[in-house]
Formats: sequence, structure tokens, C-alpha cells
Amino acid sequence: MKEDTRKRIMDISLELSRRYGFLSFRVEDILKYAHISRATFYKYFRNRQEVFFALVDDKADEIDSAIRSAVNGESGPYDKLRVFITLGIAGIRELLGTLNIRMSETDLFPAMSRERIERKNERDLRIIRDILSEGEREGSLVLEDMDVTARAVMGIGREIGLKAIMENKDMETVQRETGVILTALFFGISSQGHK
Repeated sequence: MKEDTRKRIMDISLELSRRYGFLSFRVEDILKYAHISRATFYKYFRNRQEVFFALVDDKADEIDSAIRSAVNGESGPYDKLRVFITLGIAGIRELLGTLNIRMSETDLFPAMSRERIERKNERDLRIIRDILSEGEREGSLVLEDMDVTARAVMGIGREIGLKAIMENKDMETVQRETGVILTALFFGISSQGHK
């Protein structure tokens, strides 16, 4: 029963967010539509922002699972990283769309906790390291420093993602740009005509 009430609060919050935008409803609206008391709400969440983070965590877990599945369906580190980056960007867009949040509104949300950010970074780095390690085992990659390379790939992915979301780029453009950057990372940058 306890988990049902928590889920109902989250489901109502998600529905209100989809309908009006997350910034446009209050705890009182959740109480009204969930048919619960203020005391019941506060048993599960301290405030609306905590509901937001619970919704984000649930959606992020769903997106991560889809990314892992897609990555495992690819062969070779280049294709796996390309899928990892592009699906990560698509996932962020989906998350913002699910919660009906425009990128311009993200500054109005409370900052994510350091723990939450570190947890996400570690998950991403673990996936990237697994991909790079597989490439080393297969002999398609020779890495001087696994950690530096993994962090570079993560940084590249985040930069492409931020720019894609801020500029509302279509996924075809995102995939092309990701391919160009990863090609430069994997195969180097050649300079014809320079002596």
C-alpha cells in the first residue's frame, strides 16, 4: 500500500507535468488530484523538487537500460560509442519532453546533488570503459590511458549533447556530428597537403 501511494503521487505529478509543465503546478495540485492529505504527501516527499528528482531517476534508469541494450546490439567500440552518445542525447530530450520542460527552464530547478551527478558520471564511465576494454581485448584499440580516454569520450558526448539540445538539432545531425568527432578520436586527424 505504501509503495502504491508513492507511485500515485509520482504518476499524478507526471501527468500534471505533461499537461501544464513541471513549473506550473504546486503541491496542492498533487494533493487534489491524488486525493491525499498534505501529511500523506510529506511521508513520501519533502517537496515538489524531490518528486521531480524521483521522476528523473525513474526515467533515467529506463533510458540507461535502453542504451545498454542498444550498445550490446552493436559490434565494435566505434559503433557502440556512437550509439551510446546519440541515444544518451535522445534520452535527455525524451526526459525533458516527458516532464514538459524547456531547456530554458532548467536553470529554475534546484541543482542536482553532487551525489546524483557522481552516480550518473560513474554509470556513464563504466559503460564507456567496458566498451573501450572490449576494443582492447579484440585488438581494435590500443589505449595509452583508459581513464583519460573514457573521460574524453564522456566529455565529447556531453558537449555534443548540450549543443544539440540548446540548438534543437535533429537527431540526424547529432548522429553525423557524433560520427565526425568519434572518427577524429579513433582514427586521428590527417592533414593532406601539409609538409
